Amino acid sequence: MTKLFAKLSIRTTLACLIGLMGLIVAALCGQQMWTSYWQHNAAVKAAELAKLDQDLFNALVSARYERASLQTAVIQSLDKNQSSIATYQTRRKEVDAAMAAARETLATTPFPALKSAANTLSARFTDYNALRDAVDRDAKLAPASRDKTLVAKVLSVGDAYLQSLEEAASAAEIEIRALNPRLSELIITRNLAWSVRAAIGTSGQMFSSILAQSRPFDEKEAKALVLAEAQGAFGWSSVKAVANTPQTAPEIRSAIAQADTSYFSGSFKALKDEMTQKLTSGQTVAMSTEKWRETVIPALDSVSDVASAALKALNESAAAAASRASYVLATYSALFIGALLLSGFGFVVVRSRVTGWLSLSRMSERSSRRPPPAISRPASRSTMPTSRCSGWSPASTRSTASWTERRRSSRRSCRGSRAGT
Repeated sequence: MTKLFAKLSIRTTLACLIGLMGLIVAALCGQQMWTSYWQHNAAVKAAELAKLDQDLFNALVSARYERASLQTAVIQSLDKNQSSIATYQTRRKEVDAAMAAARETLATTPFPALKSAANTLSARFTDYNALRDAVDRDAKLAPASRDKTLVAKVLSVGDAYLQSLEEAASAAEIEIRALNPRLSELIITRNLAWSVRAAIGTSGQMFSSILAQSRPFDEKEAKALVLAEAQGAFGWSSVKAVANTPQTAPEIRSAIAQADTSYFSGSFKALKDEMTQKLTSGQTVAMSTEKWRETVIPALDSVSDVASAALKALNESAAAAASRASYVLATYSALFIGALLLSGFGFVVVRSRVTGWLSLSRMSERSSRRPPPAISRPASRSTMPTSRCSGWSPASTRSTASWTERRRSSRRSCRGSRAGT
């Protein structure tokens, strides 16, 4: 190996060293750039899925209100159901807008589980639209002329559609957690808050249905109401245990405090407990559906706001992660290109300023060792040395640079010899 390197010229050796160092730096930067590229892709996909999760959640919230209004619209008489009709028409626009945004993202998703959930959601949404048409038609008829099974269909078809929305959102959140595990806490907060909202929303819908029919709960309905309220209370304690901590975003903690005051304590809780006690004991309550809706919707929205705050923080965190990943990718890409340029520049410098100078020096050294050309001189006594200084001869020199000096030295020796004699 030593002999191999000994045979290499200085130019080749320096060029190899510069090239090797450049390749090492470029390889390190390239590796980091490749890692940053995949991290950037994961962060961008997580941000897109977080936006999808937000759209599905918006559709879910509005669809729950729409379904409740669809049910009361086919229960109430023509002179009382106009408010319900106006409510579900408003909520329908919100659902359709959120669904349009969500389906646009679902159409291009590369995740198999999310594709399957999207297909199920599309089929359930088609059924739900057919239900809407049926309600629009029967809500204009007298109660005696309406389809008697339509109320049950509103519950079953509506539940299926809501369930498909939750399944699609869960599939999106699973992929988000796989792409960016740091977002898991926000996803858990969103899930817990929405499970509470779903439970208390069920009890709120039961109150709306009973008030529309002006009757108390039967035994089965009373048990379902108590179960829904118990599930909501237990889930809410879990939300506060998990999310109401110092490291939680201030917006989420503020939303939790507001919901705790609006639904789980205060005047609304006192009203709801009084209504529950009466309606589960065979009594009726003198309250219209519209009045109940005006009272319960702000309280339910306060719980939904907790999930919305978690989703907002999720979208912001995902977008920030994508921005950071883009910056890191750009940085390592610039370093990679800079390493390649620096290697090329170093090679050019070594070739032109170092090895070129060494080559010129070696050429000069060789030329200095070359014997001077023979000079033809007349054989005169004045120019030829005598026998005592015959040691001088132009042909005996081997260096052009020392030829003149040798001649002068020989002449001085000759003069000295002549003076001695």
